[in-house]
Amino acid sequence: MRRLLSNPDRISDLPDSLLLHILSFLPLKSAALTSSLSNRWKHLCLSLPNLDFNHEDFTANPTNFFKCVDHLLTARRNNAVLDRFSIACSEDMDAGRVDFWLCRLVGCYNVKVINLSLDFTDPYRLPTQVYQCETLEALTLNSNILIDVPEILTLPRLGVLELCGVVFSSSESGDKLLSNCPVLERLVIQDCSCLSGNRVNIVGSGLKTLRLQYSEFFDEEFELMFVIDAPAVVNLYINRSKGVEIKSRMPFLEMATIDDYVEQRELSTVRTDRLFGIVEMIPHVRRLTLCSDAVVVGIIIFFIFGYLYDN
Repeated sequence: MRRLLSNPDRISDLPDSLLLHILSFLPLKSAALTSSLSNRWKHLCLSLPNLDFNHEDFTANPTNFFKCVDHLLTARRNNAVLDRFSIACSEDMDAGRVDFWLCRLVGCYNVKVINLSLDFTDPYRLPTQVYQCETLEALTLNSNILIDVPEILTLPRLGVLELCGVVFSSSESGDKLLSNCPVLERLVIQDCSCLSGNRVNIVGSGLKTLRLQYSEFFDEEFELMFVIDAPAVVNLYINRSKGVEIKSRMPFLEMATIDDYVEQRELSTVRTDRLFGIVEMIPHVRRLTLCSDAVVVGIIIFFIFGYLYDN
């Protein structure tokens, strides 16, 4: 027994940087439990580089979820490194509370990655400070979030932007956001709509991955029209070609997928001009995949033009 007690605590002898790296692989709730070990571990818990909150981890006492987020953001010292902040909540929340979290992230911690998945009854307006975060490198917005870009927009390091189910206040607001991210390399837009207008321009000289997608049950009345001017794209995915226009050729394109969904009753009347226009602008693509009903339409077009050419 004496021999066991005399053994040194090798884990506590490790430097803070290494312990933080180890804790970063644990779920946040498990990492937070280590704060009860000693004052040093409490300090480490308040210095975690990644904060990933999930409301489902607090089903036994949902109010603890909000208290946990509040505590880990307010007790954390200013200017502490925070690489990633993620929050997933299936309950309607107080917008002012979320504003406070996001403003503290931007103002105190120079956050690099923000992932928001919030279930608001009414569209949640993203605070102005997020659009002016000069350290932000990746932004993922999921669910009923309103994008209303302010007059001043500064996102010089934003390389990844993923929008799912968000609402643009206007098509002009969407244009302004997408045209003022100078280093944007990955853009995903899924099931998004506009309160005013429906035509959004995607402009980016450095954009390499572009994914435009609408789910099968999304109301076509609210679908956006996209005009693409991004010649550096390497990977392209589109599943509603009728709403897409490509203005400039993509000479570096390696993989393109067009996965159109068209109801069976509409196959006889579906317009193919958009599909032709897309294929015409990507002649250098190394691998082209036509899925679902796009394949059917493509085969029909092939045989029709082959017949007309032979006769």
